[in-house]
Formats: sequence, C-alpha cells, structure tokens
Amino acid sequence: MFDPASPEDLAAAAAIFKNPVPVHGPKRNTACQQCRKRKLQCTSDSQRPCSTCVRSLAHARAHAVEGVPLPDEPDCTYGDDREKDQLQASSKVERLENRISELETLLSQMQLALEASHASSPASSCPSYTSPAAGPSPQQISPITTFTPPRTNRTYTYYDSLPAQQDNSGLGIMNTGYTDPTSSSSMPNVDQNAVIPISNSRKAQLLAMGWPEHLPDPMITKHLVHAFFAFNMYAGRLFHGPTFLASLDLHPNNSRFPFSAILHAMCAVGSLYTADIPQPPTQSRSQYTQSGQFFAVDELFSGRWRQFERRPDSFAEVQAKLARFAGEAAINRGERLVECLQIKSYIASGRSIRSVAPYGFTMAAPFHVTTQALTANAERPPSILPNPQTVVEAEMRRNIFWIAYAMERQQACGNSFAMMLDDLDVCQLLPVCGDSYEQGTQVSMRERQWSHDKRMFLSHAPNQTDSFVLFIKTTILLSHVKNFNLRYRGRYYQGDPSMYAPNPVIESPATYDPRSSPAFKELDSLIAAFRPAFPSHLKNPVQDEMVDAYLYAANCGAQLAQILLHEPHVHMSSPRDPSTHKLINAARGILELMYAISATSYDISLLDHLPILSWNCCGRVLIKALRVANETKNYEQAMVLQSEIAYVHSMLAKAGERMPLAYRYKKMVYAFLANHCGPQFVESLPQTSYHARFPSPPEGFYPTSSAQVSNVNIYSPGTYAAVDPGILPMGQQMQGATHSHVYHPHQV
Repeated sequence: MFDPASPEDLAAAAAIFKNPVPVHGPKRNTACQQCRKRKLQCTSDSQRPCSTCVRSLAHARAHAVEGVPLPDEPDCTYGDDREKDQLQASSKVERLENRISELETLLSQMQLALEASHASSPASSCPSYTSPAAGPSPQQISPITTFTPPRTNRTYTYYDSLPAQQDNSGLGIMNTGYTDPTSSSSMPNVDQNAVIPISNSRKAQLLAMGWPEHLPDPMITKHLVHAFFAFNMYAGRLFHGPTFLASLDLHPNNSRFPFSAILHAMCAVGSLYTADIPQPPTQSRSQYTQSGQFFAVDELFSGRWRQFERRPDSFAEVQAKLARFAGEAAINRGERLVECLQIKSYIASGRSIRSVAPYGFTMAAPFHVTTQALTANAERPPSILPNPQTVVEAEMRRNIFWIAYAMERQQACGNSFAMMLDDLDVCQLLPVCGDSYEQGTQVSMRERQWSHDKRMFLSHAPNQTDSFVLFIKTTILLSHVKNFNLRYRGRYYQGDPSMYAPNPVIESPATYDPRSSPAFKELDSLIAAFRPAFPSHLKNPVQDEMVDAYLYAANCGAQLAQILLHEPHVHMSSPRDPSTHKLINAARGILELMYAISATSYDISLLDHLPILSWNCCGRVLIKALRVANETKNYEQAMVLQSEIAYVHSMLAKAGERMPLAYRYKKMVYAFLANHCGPQFVESLPQTSYHARFPSPPEGFYPTSSAQVSNVNIYSPGTYAAVDPGILPMGQQMQGATHSHVYHPHQV
C-alpha cells in the first residue's frame, strides 16, 4: 500500500512520473510493468514475479553499491495490480488531506483563543515569525536588528542583588542566582527555575501538547534555530538543513521531532547571533581580585573568574547546561547517540572526539577491522551504531566526525595539551562537496581522497573540492605540526632516522635543532606549497564583498601552521636564522587577510575560532619583533610594528564584542605587549578597543631589564625579509582608501 510518509514509496511514485510507460512496449497484460517500461522480453511463465525481474534483482545485488538499499523482493507488478495500488493510494491521500484540513482548522481556533488570552493579560505578545518551511537566508535574518522582541517596561539585568522577576517576554530567560557551571549541584537550580513562558496558561498548553519543558517558546526556538543555520558556519555540514528544518514543524511527540538537547544547544549558539537575547555584560578582569588572590588574564581554569562575577547565568549558559544534562542522560540510557555527538562536537570537542572511535566514524571501507575477537561481523568495524540507511545519513556521520576533529585540532594546536585522537588511527574519506551532500548524491570512492594520503595536501580533485574540504585539510596540516612539536624529542632519543640530519654534527641533546632533520624539512616544504596549490577559484576568500568563512579559516590556518612550526625553534636575534623570515612573512600574511575582511561589511564575530587564534598568534609574533626592534634602536621599524599590533588588538576587540574567545585574546595581546615591551606601549593603543583596559599594575610588576624577560629577539635593522606590497597601515584599508602607502624591502 502506498504510504506518503515513506521515502521509498515517494521515490517510487516520483520514478513513475519521471519515467512513463513506453508507448511501443509489450502488450499490457502479457508483460509486467517493469519489463514494458524497459522494453525487455518478459518471460511471463505464469509466475509472479517473472523470471526477468528475478534476474534483474540478482544482478543488482551482485553489483550493489555500498549505502544503496535494495528491495527484498523484485518489484514485478502487472497492470491490474498497479491500478489497485493506485486506487488504494489515492483513497489514503484523500483521507490524509481531510485530516490535515481538520488539524489546520483546530490550530487556527487555538491561535485565536491564545491571542484573546494574550490581549486580556498584561504580558507582551509574541513576535511575528515566518514559517520555517522555506528557511531563512542570511539577508533575511540580521544578527543585530532583524528579530524584534516584545518590549517590556523593564530592562534585563544580571545582578543577583536585584529581586527575581518573572519574565513575560517569551524569551524564557531564567532569573537564577549564580551557580558554578562546572558543579554537579547546578542541575537542581535549573529544575527549580524552569523556563518562564508567556503565562501559566500558556505554559500548561505547551506542556499539554508535548513541548519540551525547558525550551523557550516555540516561536523563539524556531527563530534561534534559523539564526543558527543562517550564521553558524558548521550548521549546514553538521546537520542536513532541509531535513532538520522540516522536522521542526512536526508535533513534539513525533519520533522525528528534533532531540531536545540539540534544540537547547542551537538556542545557546543561536542567541549569540541576535542582539535581542540579553547577553551578560563583559566585566573587566583585573590581575587581582577583591579577595587579594592573583589570577592571570589567560587563566586556565575559568571557574575561578566565574565565582567572582556577580550575575545570574545568561540565556546561552542556561541552554548550554540543559543541552549537556539532556545529552548525558540520553547517553546513560544508550539513546540518541549520534545526536549527542552532534551536540558535543561543538560544546565539548575533547569529549566528542573520544566517542568517534566506538561509533566507527574514524574508518571507512576497506579499512574496517576484520578481527573476529573484536566483532562478530568481520565486514565492519566494532561500532555500537547500526549501518547508515541512506547516503545522506552516511555523509552526515562523516561530517560529524570531521567537524569534531577540526574543532579539537584547532583548539589544541596553540597549546601544549595532548590531542585525544592520533592521526594514525584515522583512515577516513574526506567530505563530499556541499552540493552533493545537500542532494544526497552517491560519490564513487575512486573519485574521493583519503585523510592519510599526503598527496591530498597538494592535489585537489576539481569535482570533490570546495572550501569546507580545504578547511578540513588545513586542520589535518595543523595536526601534523602539533604532532611534530610534541614528539620530536622522543623520536630523536629513540633513534628515528627522520629526526637526524644527513650529515649530522655531534651535538648534545640540549643544543639539538630539529630544523635540520628531514622530517622538519618535509613538513616545512609541505606547508609552503599547501596554500599556493589551492584551485584558482578558491584562492581568494573575499570576493565582491562576500566572505567564504571556510576558505578564510583555511587561509588563516595555513599561515598559522607556518608560525606554529617555526616559533618554538627560532632565534630571532640572529639575522641569518631562516625561521625569522618565515615567521614575519606568515604574520603579515595573516595581516593581509585581516585587512581584506575589514574592508567588507562582514560581521567578524561570525568567524570560526581558527581565524581568531591566528590573529592572536600574529600579534604575538609582531610583539616579539617590536621588542627587539626597540633593543636594536630601529625606531622606524618599531613605529610600523606598533601600528600593526594596534590594528590586531582593535580587530580582536571588535570581534570580542560578541565572541568571548576574541575578547580573551585581546586581553592576552594587551598583557603580552605590556610584559615584553613595557607599559608605555599599551598606552598608545587606539580607543577602538571597546572594552575597559586593565587597571594599573602594582609597582614592579613589569620587568625593568632584559634579563627579567624571556630571550625574544629579532635580527638587526635592514635585514628583514621582503613582504608583498599592498599592506596598508592601520585604518586605511578599512576606510576604503587606495594603496597610497606601500612597504618596501628596505623599510620592512
């Protein structure tokens, strides 16, 4: 019987309309429908299914493509059977249409009753909202101005000295006192202070219809979900957008309705893209707290700062907590495992990367484990998940892994933390292009690239490369750099031949320089050739005032890989050190990308973490250069470096208005400049920093001699490497000015 809700029946119905029955085929009742359609000789021997259809199914099974489902029985029907099926299907469709009209009438009556109750109550009315069936575009939703919330006579505050007030706006913000976000005792506070909807009657109606209790109002939830898909760069790859937005219109009790933990996570992230959800105030963090304890600006344990911030949890913090609690509860029950991994890949990347191995996401055929001791089925890896049923599901799982991998790699590349998953354990295909993923197109494995193939850094298949694929390749390259810097000492002591120069000079372990090793040179040459090998149409991330966020992150990451590889081993005081030239060129390559994006109207707070990290590392390299330029009394170069550092600081401050990580990096650049060059240099920073500066440090806090600071140097004046012309001083590019001032090699 035809089922309109079944994808298989819909596909079969579509095939009938796209491939009508041929006019000049066998006669109607002497051959089956399939043989007449394909103009085959039907061996109708009074058997159903016929022998031709049986042989066709056997041939299809013998040449089956992985991921494409096949029917259990041949699809062999005759004219009279098809007519009966069509009659039954038409009657069922008619009944469903009648039921839909009844539900629409009932829904309109409920809306009229709700509007009448809202008009009689002092609460504000809900904002208007467009049906999510079509899905918003970035032009339709502005991260600042589009969504107009209901206005009340009070202003949202975040000071726990104020009495708790009921929120009648429908935003569902919880007026709780401070709770430690890392404490296990914070969940009872969330339960006791549930989401406050428009009114008690409204809450009862929502709960009666099965709406998740702690989610905001359905209109607000849908708006935040649309904002997430419109502005978050990972949304279209982490989820299949059309399918997810369509499932949001289903009844909450429907099995295909989105998991509540996913909606909580989307509300938390989506609230960052609209100014109508109140954000917590940015509080200036001084070196000394009120209790006299000392905390660094880049304090590793953020909970130490949080306990001194006298404010309740924000909307995003509450939704993130609820997402974490709901996800952990589902994992304990062994339910919604893929959805929980989607949540953790964004809000807890370190935990998510640990789950991809038991889920079987790190490998693809033919690299599946075949050990019988590990699994009863030798044809697939030891996975606790069933096989994907469709091409979209298979590619979505692969995208989930790569996004979790990318998030974990870019967060670990700039510090000394060990990574959760070794690259040697990854034998996975790279993602498909976005168009193939959206359309559910099956791509042959022969046309795709593998993550362990080193040729994939320099070879980009034309039909299988887009900006997201280049971004994933960049994170793999950053992972190689991280692995080298973490392991080169151990590999050297183990006698790894790739860590010894061809003509080694006897040297002590304390003076060992890994830059002379073949492994370092191979990785360095790979980084140098990676970005120039981009396809011609994917070289520029900023074109016609449009910014490709994935491609911008890939370009920044390629320059960042150069910095991270050379910075631990450089001696910048030496004019002959080749790493110094590469560091300066990479830092100013990042500056070029910053100038390019600042010349557009793109909201830089929508960027991923990787560009922000590269900006921070760029500022750190320039500060080291400024320190030694002052020591060598190269004041002309020092002025150029000061303007570049101020520009990096202002860009981080601008992004930090809505991105906490960028605000943190801005503080780190400020403190690093004060520590390495002196407090007089931070006084010259522009007033476009958007946030209060640090209070004056106690006397003697900053070093007064070069012996008190780390040995950070730069080579003597006049020996800087040449830089590509076109880098403007701070401000000219943003104002749309032409290249009126160009750096020359003798100046740089």
